[in-house]
Amino acid sequence: MLSSTPNDGSQEIVVPVGISSTVRIMVKAVDNIFFDINNANITINTGVPSFSLQLDPASLMLCPQQSGDIAVNVLSILGFSQPVTLSVAGLPSGVNYSFSNNPVIPGQSSILTISNIDGISGSYNIQVIGTSGSTVKNSMLSLIVTDVAASSITLLSPANNSTNISIKPQLSWNTIAGAAYYEIQISRISDFSTLIVNTNSATNNLQVSQMLEGLSTFYWRVKPISPCGNGNWSAFFSFVTESCFVYNSIDVPVIISPSGTPTVNSYLPITDLGIINDLDVLSLTGLHTYIGDLKFTLYTPSNVNVVIMDRKCGSNDNFNINFDQSANLDIQCPPTDGGTYKPSNTLLTFNNQQVKGQWRLQIQDLATNDGGSLQTWKIKTCLNNFCRLKVDNTYPQGAGLFYAAINCSTTGDTIRFNSSIINDTIFLGNENLVINKHVVIESDLTKNIHIFSNGTGSTIQNSAPSTGDGLILKGVHIHSAGLNAGAIENNGKLILDNVVLHNYQGSTNPAIISNEGSSVEIKGNCIIIDQ
Repeated sequence: MLSSTPNDGSQEIVVPVGISSTVRIMVKAVDNIFFDINNANITINTGVPSFSLQLDPASLMLCPQQSGDIAVNVLSILGFSQPVTLSVAGLPSGVNYSFSNNPVIPGQSSILTISNIDGISGSYNIQVIGTSGSTVKNSMLSLIVTDVAASSITLLSPANNSTNISIKPQLSWNTIAGAAYYEIQISRISDFSTLIVNTNSATNNLQVSQMLEGLSTFYWRVKPISPCGNGNWSAFFSFVTESCFVYNSIDVPVIISPSGTPTVNSYLPITDLGIINDLDVLSLTGLHTYIGDLKFTLYTPSNVNVVIMDRKCGSNDNFNINFDQSANLDIQCPPTDGGTYKPSNTLLTFNNQQVKGQWRLQIQDLATNDGGSLQTWKIKTCLNNFCRLKVDNTYPQGAGLFYAAINCSTTGDTIRFNSSIINDTIFLGNENLVINKHVVIESDLTKNIHIFSNGTGSTIQNSAPSTGDGLILKGVHIHSAGLNAGAIENNGKLILDNVVLHNYQGSTNPAIISNEGSSVEIKGNCIIIDQ
């Protein structure tokens, strides 16, 4: 009776000529095995001449200031030939319609044109009506008018200013009718001048695929995109991520020889401080024939260890697997689907361990002849009392800030700058660095790192103990905070080694304001510049 009709839930049909009391109808999917047949007989009685309407297309999507055409086919039933008058009901106020010819002789068609849709948007069910004498037939037209440019997106989750959000967050927002897809941006800066994520989604949600930095503020926004034009960016939301961090191995690949029964190690040095409250092993990948020969053991810097996979999956080749103690499934074979599974032994052993130091992944090949290589591995740790002493962040907030490193450091710590920070400015805003402990702030003048503050006092206010080593500054530029402040106010012991002090031009204060009981020791090439 009919073939290749859209899967829209209903269809008007014309049954074959003849009468019967035992009719059944089968609906079958195209290029598929699934079908269904009605459960009771249908009776076909002798028909009378009539007509039906068929719309092509049965739905129409328009943009503002557009018009659209639909073919209205008038079909004859049992030789019906009387003219059919066409009309439309259910159009929004102000919208116009016209037919290319009206009335229509069955077997022919007319073009329905819908126009003047400015100022409306949304979905409308429109009736196309055919009338011939006392016979009235209708067919439903779905009209969608989309004005994405005038639509506003509302961000839903995470809620604005949320904290402790997963480092792989799920984002959601309201749906905009007519949007073909959505553009999503995530940034560490509220003006979105630099982007961490810039991607698209066909739906009103996004599972962020990359791991974001832990304990950091992120800003996100969404914009609808459609054939009718792009909408505006939503107002941005912000969230702060949980105290979880991902550390990648850097000495891979590591070869596993097929000769003998070798034991190989891969190392992962971590300079952050923190007490572990959860640990996962991620992206453990490698090549090896007969991986049932292999035993994988993870060691902390203090040699606490857990066998995470112990001679699993027999003759299967290669591995690509993640381990999480809260996973639902034990290791599945072959372990190559990139899935997340419970390890052979519990990862809870690592809880309450210090994360700082050199981690080690050991692989023992316990049989001869088969070899391969370890390709990648990383660990994700969630930490209490997190502290990053290597400054790698010049954003206004987040882990790796210079100011945060000063605050979380303890006596004897050395604060260094990541190799990526060069010819850069560390701006403290309205804060001053108040240091009351022995720490070392170390860089190299060739990196040209400048420390600024707009605070009311000197940029660095030192009250490190006058005994011991005091505060040691190496290889940095320190700028005076203003006309009435110095670069450093010293109330304790201060050691400068290859430091450049920039005094505020016209200031009556010295670059170093030394108070009673303080001391200054100069090493290397230290200079003062008035500017």
